[in-house]
Amino acid sequence: MAPTFEVLHSAAGPSAALRVTMPALNDSVHCESDAAVCWRGNIQLEGKAQGGLLASLFRSVVGGESFFVQTWRATGPTAGTVNEVILAPEEPGGIVVVTVNHGEDMLLVAGAYLANEPAVNVETDVQFKNVITSVVSQTGLFVLRARGRGKLAIHGHGALKTVELAPGESLAVDNGHVVAWSARTNMRVGAAASSVISSFTSGEGFACFFTGPGFVVYSTHKPPTQVSSSSKAAKANNGPVGNCIAVLVVLLFVVVFVGVFGTIAYLAITGQLENNTSGGGGRSHRSGRIGSRHSHYHEDF
Repeated sequence: MAPTFEVLHSAAGPSAALRVTMPALNDSVHCESDAAVCWRGNIQLEGKAQGGLLASLFRSVVGGESFFVQTWRATGPTAGTVNEVILAPEEPGGIVVVTVNHGEDMLLVAGAYLANEPAVNVETDVQFKNVITSVVSQTGLFVLRARGRGKLAIHGHGALKTVELAPGESLAVDNGHVVAWSARTNMRVGAAASSVISSFTSGEGFACFFTGPGFVVYSTHKPPTQVSSSSKAAKANNGPVGNCIAVLVVLLFVVVFVGVFGTIAYLAITGQLENNTSGGGGRSHRSGRIGSRHSHYHEDF
């Protein structure tokens, strides 16, 4: 049996928690560090750097997630005992559970990950093909990519809504409200209104336009602009300023990379040309001497 995911809604507002039940031996679930609220039954907790040290470091620095990941594992079923753990994100908000299928990856904004089944792999990805889109849409240059097959729990500020898009069907979401979307779904960024002036005078500015097939998860509230340095929103560094800095760092790396290898290539080509020139000159000089000897031979004859 596989673990079951159940979203627990609060009657006081859009603040949810996740109940994960593990009925069988060795059932397990991965979750964000420090996400556990309470637990019971025959389960044990492990903490490790998922994917190795480099992958964990990359996920922590640019992906807005913790360096270590929790793993809760059932050590055995017992009659009358329930193996479960209650998980909740650091910031209050909504939670949705989606199913990831093989060949249908999902993209999450930094800080949106909460928990997943072991068959789902969550890693940091870079939107190199959509640098401008990632900055303007506020989804971030660095996102999380979930692949494999199994359940994935996502959280965001306010209430979360999942919208299924049929092929060719479109949905517009105000930038800053996007939480997750299918990797196969086409996303572009444009003015929210018919003109740029109306877009900004109305206060909406830019919006994200998605075209199916696939699905989109959006939140009713944007992340707070002022948070404590210990909060996940601050770690995600997902605002426009942080995105611009990330883009500048990437562009600087590309310029340095191209400059170094361009210089090496230039020096290699120039050195080769000089060698060919000097070699040709030597052959011409030898030919001149040979011709001179032939000339003296004919005069003496």
